[in-house]
Amino acid sequence: MLTGAQVRMARAGLKLRTRDLAASAGVSPNTITRIEADLGANASSLEAVRRALEGAGASFLADDPHSIGVRLARTGAETTGETGMLRPEELNASNDG
Repeated sequence: MLTGAQVRMARAGLKLRTRDLAASAGVSPNTITRIEADLGANASSLEAVRRALEGAGASFLADDPHSIGVRLARTGAETTGETGMLRPEELNASNDG
């Protein structure tokens, strides 16, 4: 079961505005607000929000009380080194300061 806290965490981690997630999921911004506040939404809206967040790189941890949470996929910049940081395999004598 997708929780409001998971939606908030995923949206924040993916740096999505409420209206952007709503547009991606095909629901209203008010629906996103209701879901995040645990005020309920119909099953099709919850599934649409889940699919939109998963499509943006979120994955939701199992429905276990000890592991409720969100995992975010690395972005292209993080995996290609475009963050301005070197990956360990890129270190050499000239840049290992």
